[in-house]
Amino acid sequence: IYAFLVRPCLARNLAISQRNGVLKPSQSMHKTQNTKHKTPRSKAGFTLLEMIVSIGVFSVLVLASINIMLGVSNAQIKSADLQAIQDNIRFSLELITKEMRTGRNYSLSNFCAAAGSEISFDTAPGQKRIYYLDPVKKAIMRVRGLPSPTCDNAIQFTAEEVFIDRFFLNLQGQAVGPSDGQPMITISLKIS
Repeated sequence: IYAFLVRPCLARNLAISQRNGVLKPSQSMHKTQNTKHKTPRSKAGFTLLEMIVSIGVFSVLVLASINIMLGVSNAQIKSADLQAIQDNIRFSLELITKEMRTGRNYSLSNFCAAAGSEISFDTAPGQKRIYYLDPVKKAIMRVRGLPSPTCDNAIQFTAEEVFIDRFFLNLQGQAVGPSDGQPMITISLKIS
């Protein structure tokens, strides 16, 4: 029924259009409808060039964000490694100074290493302690034992991933007497 009602309207519009000179007799109504309802070029969709440009821009943004994430990840790993090294050195020096505070008979010795990079003392229980820098392992070594320890039974005191380039000791006030005061030991480290 709908098509039946629309047809007379189309025929009447066609006749009016032909009378007003809008349509030529050879044109049909279907051609007129196609040109009236044709969508503009800007609303037709994306062209191939637009797609290539958008994919290129998106790829650049993704690569930039990946590089930023990798940089942050590497910085976090380096920071964690540095923190582990500092914690190990702090722990090692704390144990050394704890033994030195309760010790006596301090001397800069050269049993196992060059002078200035080795210290020996007696602990409170009476054991001999020697701390020195092993230049081959680049580590602080610890010798503990009774009256006469040997360097052969030295153990590595710092972690294997910590490399110590310099371990310098300065001892002051070790002479016995009424004005000697408390001995003072200065430790200087260079870590790589």
